[in-house]
Amino acid sequence: CEDVLVKSQTKQNLNSIPLVDIYDRIIGSKSKCATHTLNNFGSCDLHRAFSVFLFDSKNRLLLQRRSSYKPIFPLYLTNTCCSHPLFNEDECIEEKAIGIKIASIRRLKFELGIRDTIKLDELKIVTRMRYLARYNEIYGENEIDYCLLIKKDVTLAPNLGEVDELIYITSNDLRNIVSCPKLTPWFKYISCNLLPMWWENLDNILSRKDDQLPQIINAGDISAFPV
Repeated sequence: CEDVLVKSQTKQNLNSIPLVDIYDRIIGSKSKCATHTLNNFGSCDLHRAFSVFLFDSKNRLLLQRRSSYKPIFPLYLTNTCCSHPLFNEDECIEEKAIGIKIASIRRLKFELGIRDTIKLDELKIVTRMRYLARYNEIYGENEIDYCLLIKKDVTLAPNLGEVDELIYITSNDLRNIVSCPKLTPWFKYISCNLLPMWWENLDNILSRKDDQLPQIINAGDISAFPV
């Protein structure tokens, strides 16, 4: 079983994902592994990613602890689901960020085992965030990260190769969560700067029609974001 989980990560690392410029325009592709490998300047290729924040009908947020099999930030607590679109026709559709939503639904099903039907319009994009975060001397993240919200009660059957633990938290729990020593840098930044406002206005945000893509927030280098 463990061998299967390791092979799954190895196979995923060969997938091609979209490289982008600072304006989030696709300029090419590379394997997931190559994209996350740091260069001599301590950075890596800027690429497109997404972070999903799934709330249930009680307004609790679902968090996951990343699997120990993950090559980057293993066993770190993070938002519901974070990954990358594949470099293919469907997941690179730019119109209304449909490609990102297709990719988000794919990963929600793959990582969390969600079998409930998720519609594209149930996912709301609230921001795009550019950031750099080194994990160690070899690997890191350099992403334009689409942040998506969804409110839905779902049945969970987590993929052990992707997820070590799943927990629901309330907005009151957030202050304690951000003090956890093993929190992914992007989730820590979002939790301290953006998530409280989203949570407070959740129903209003989810009732809005899809407008133009939000501007890109430049969070900078958050590798050593303070606890």
